[in-house]
Amino acid sequence: MIRKEIISVLTLCALFTGCNQVNEPVTPITPIAVEAEEIIATDSLNMNDELISFYNEWKGTKYSTRGNSKKGISPGNYVQRLFKEKFELDISNNPRKQLKFGDKIKKSDLQIGDLVFFKKSRNRMHVGVYMNNGDFMHSSVKGVKFSKIDKAYYKNTYYTARRVF
Repeated sequence: MIRKEIISVLTLCALFTGCNQVNEPVTPITPIAVEAEEIIATDSLNMNDELISFYNEWKGTKYSTRGNSKKGISPGNYVQRLFKEKFELDISNNPRKQLKFGDKIKKSDLQIGDLVFFKKSRNRMHVGVYMNNGDFMHSSVKGVKFSKIDKAYYKNTYYTARRVF
């Protein structure tokens, strides 16, 4: 950040002192643009840190159909607690209702923090949170864990994704 600010100041000095040898207008790098880029990168890193932190708190917690504690947690409750505790967002604990939260996105456009949905049967949905590189975290029958979205079971049951942020 400091290096970019120095370059901006030097560019402005050259513009105002007439040191521009080519006589073409010099467009200085605006600190606002630099800060916006850094804010976006920082937000992404903060989100990843928050998601990992939440995962580490719950890692290995057993699955429970309607559970909502460290003794056992359902996928919908896991996602609901994550968004409430880490991002102060109130969403339902029901995956069918979570399906209406945020904006629908393509699987190829998945980003960290997106909700991913799987259709287990005609009336049953499963939900998790996309992390990166094909990984998502969720409460599964093997407990809270990371899984690969392209693992055969999840690839065959993948339904849709929603962008919350």
